[in-house]
Amino acid sequence: MTRIRPARRAALAIACALSLTLAAASSPAATHGDAASPSPSPSVPGPAEPSKRPVFTSDVDVVAVDVNVVDKQGRPIRGLGAEDFTITVDGTPRRVVSADFLSQATEEEAAPAPPPSPDRLVSTNEGIRRGRIIVIVVDQGNIRPGVGRHALRAADRLLDALNPQDQVALVTMPGGGPQVELTSEHARVRDALKRIVGRAQYTGPRLSLAQAQALDEKRGYEVQDLLNRLCPESLTKQEREVCLSDVEGEAFSVMANFRHQSDVSMKGLGALMQGLRQIEGPKTVVLITEGLRSERIDELRTVANAAAAARVAFFGIHIDETGLPDPSRSEASPTVLEDSSITTSDLYRLATLTRGAVFGTVGSAAPFERIAREISGYYLVGFEPQGSDRDGKDHVVDVKVPRPGLTVRARRALPMGAPKLEQKELLASTIRNPQAALELPLRVTTYSSRDAASGKVRVIVSAEVGKGGTSPAGLAVGFALVDDKGKVAASSYERVGDDVAATADGPVRYLGSTSVDPGRYVLKLAAIDARGRRGSVEHPVRATLTTIGPFEVSDLVVAPPPRTAGASLRPGVETAIDAGAAVGLVDLHGEDPGALRSATVSFELAVDEVGPALVSAPARLSEAANGRRSAQGAVSLSLVPPGRYVARAVVSVGGRPMGQVTRPVVVAPSRAGAAPTTFAAAGLPGLQFDRRALLAPPVVMDALDNLAVGGPPSSPSVARAADEARQGHLDKLTDLLRAGEKPAADLAFLRGLGLYARGEMAGAADQFRASLRLRPDFAPATIYLGAASAAMGRDQDAVGAWNTAMLEEARSPVLSLLLGDALLRRGEVDSAVDILKEAHASWPTEERFRQRLGLAYLAGGRTSEALPLLTAYADAHPSDTDTLFAIVRLLYEARGAPGADRERFLRYARAYVAATGPQQALVAQWIKAAESAKP
Repeated sequence: MTRIRPARRAALAIACALSLTLAAASSPAATHGDAASPSPSPSVPGPAEPSKRPVFTSDVDVVAVDVNVVDKQGRPIRGLGAEDFTITVDGTPRRVVSADFLSQATEEEAAPAPPPSPDRLVSTNEGIRRGRIIVIVVDQGNIRPGVGRHALRAADRLLDALNPQDQVALVTMPGGGPQVELTSEHARVRDALKRIVGRAQYTGPRLSLAQAQALDEKRGYEVQDLLNRLCPESLTKQEREVCLSDVEGEAFSVMANFRHQSDVSMKGLGALMQGLRQIEGPKTVVLITEGLRSERIDELRTVANAAAAARVAFFGIHIDETGLPDPSRSEASPTVLEDSSITTSDLYRLATLTRGAVFGTVGSAAPFERIAREISGYYLVGFEPQGSDRDGKDHVVDVKVPRPGLTVRARRALPMGAPKLEQKELLASTIRNPQAALELPLRVTTYSSRDAASGKVRVIVSAEVGKGGTSPAGLAVGFALVDDKGKVAASSYERVGDDVAATADGPVRYLGSTSVDPGRYVLKLAAIDARGRRGSVEHPVRATLTTIGPFEVSDLVVAPPPRTAGASLRPGVETAIDAGAAVGLVDLHGEDPGALRSATVSFELAVDEVGPALVSAPARLSEAANGRRSAQGAVSLSLVPPGRYVARAVVSVGGRPMGQVTRPVVVAPSRAGAAPTTFAAAGLPGLQFDRRALLAPPVVMDALDNLAVGGPPSSPSVARAADEARQGHLDKLTDLLRAGEKPAADLAFLRGLGLYARGEMAGAADQFRASLRLRPDFAPATIYLGAASAAMGRDQDAVGAWNTAMLEEARSPVLSLLLGDALLRRGEVDSAVDILKEAHASWPTEERFRQRLGLAYLAGGRTSEALPLLTAYADAHPSDTDTLFAIVRLLYEARGAPGADRERFLRYARAYVAATGPQQALVAQWIKAAESAKP
């Protein structure tokens, strides 16, 4: 037991390094209700009174499962919905209620976050790229000395693929080797990996692991045969007894050592998984080992359950140096395959029970590159459990996506027996976590005013939860205000409630409040919805009022006019007004009754805080009561163009301005404005796959030259077939290469080429695969395999093959064009743009890339970038009706928008008609409409 303590310490250090303990979870302040009951302003709604708040329970019990869905290259598949997943628990189907894709790769930018608010008035978790947590575990006790050096060096490829904010740790088992706690300094992990040396001793001088196990288990005839070989009867009786005793002792020693190493590794993994439970969010554990063995049947499931509870995706890197010399033995083991089966079977079982896989390697970087791709995004899938699912027992969960060519990785062991946590507990855990939760988008701001009842500062918290169409059902929000000493000054947990109306085009709006002493705080706000998605955000709070002359003035609230008469003004996160007026509200507090009576307030809209007012209006002030007056007024926006402005409340005494409070305002454009044109990628012209592109003589000759590099022809008939292919007689290849030939890479490729030329795509694809099995690095076979797939309508397989060919440095104009077209046909516009931009830069004289890049921009809605490329190509190729039609459609649909070019539209439209394009009748009608419109 003592030997696993270093691994346990490292595991707990990893958890502690990223955990934050706040008193909010256990202190009396972390309850329903606020620290002090607020006194809402008459014009601004406050939260429900503590006695009226709903009981904190969830309407929908949802189990959330992390699921990886990847293609053949390990790239995560996007765009799946709840209907694409099927989930069973112990073989019985469950209803899938949600499926949200979460990207974890910075090179794939998310939708642009809202522009930053001046002076951090608004905080959001949108656009944040939280670093991944990756723990590399090197099982020194199960790696033989001198083995695995190349595999450990190859781990650099995983580190190379990580983002700067990703946190990586290194754990060695047993302890004593290099240990690195979670760090974004990836070079520390890289250096530590170089210092690791294996310690395993799987065999004895005479016995292999499998032989020692057979002796240990006393397997009858097998044991007797082994003993007869090692201690022949030709020995004297005494010599044989000594020999038999030595062999049995060696078997006992080998198995005791193996069991001890296995026990250390399994306990170390279990301790690591338990330690990782203290860190919120998904984690990835990469175990590098020669093997993993569990001596107890329930031990693997225990570790898998701990991994599930910690949201760990497990990947094994199996160092497969089977057959290579063992430095600890003078001769090779006679039971290599049996030894490997003993040491690796449980490694694969553990990967099956967790959300991961095992990749074998001697020293290739490909497994680490694959892992880097797979962990770049995952789905959070929610399903409704049934009553028996939470009976305290383990259950087998099976997740499937019934689509061909996809790999689904999800934990088969999911411990659902733990009691369901209330939303309040989940929110407290999310608030304590130092890393932002990103599954649920949040935006938050605060407003400070005076709490008349307590004399403290009332902090109004305004938040937007989710995006358009987010349902308030089952949604809960909690927050804590933490002072500069880390103490929770106030907190609140509140069920939003089903009475809040969900909007189709906006988030759920939350409004809460609490009262604190004046000062600076950090607001930590979290939300959780009925699907189990969580979001959190931190926001700096200045809980003070602004001193203006003899007054203390609250923050300015600006909002659209209330929809119904007498309704309260509702402060929003960011004031975006698509209405005819903006309403402002401030409170004035002062001890001088005369000054309060003579105070006036005017509301203004200006370009900035000091510029002249564009519009202004006097505010209406309430009667002074208890040293307080409220000022509310409205300014007209009918003459204000769309844009960003500053609203100001200017406070005057006796007609003399004393100061102002401000708030940014966005005046939104009219909803009647024209929407930008977007083109569906599938509807773009000229993107159909043409198999003749790969039958062009230069392309075929290049493939044959590459084939010859691999060595002389495998047979005379292959040599004749290659000569015929060089002469362009591709249709003869199949007849020349009949059955009976010895399998060879060149034979399979030429057969596939002949079948491809005849249009027999299924057979061609089989031959290209056979060629790649015999010569994996032969790029032309990969390219033609992609072409056969595309010809059969399987663009997904084609993209995978052509991407692989790109990685094998087989880039060419033809391949880039094929890949770009296939990506566009699949609707992967951003990827197509990247490929075509690179190709256009590499081969600037190839005008096809200018046209394709223009079409890709068009598909992505980037019309300003598309138009120059397309028009330049059309000017050089006036008979290309596909390009002309794209230009004409773009210009026609942009009519009426600012900057629309009527004359250019007419020029290209008339050119299209003159070129007798297939849609000329439609274009002729467009020309009539444009000519009849006023310039």
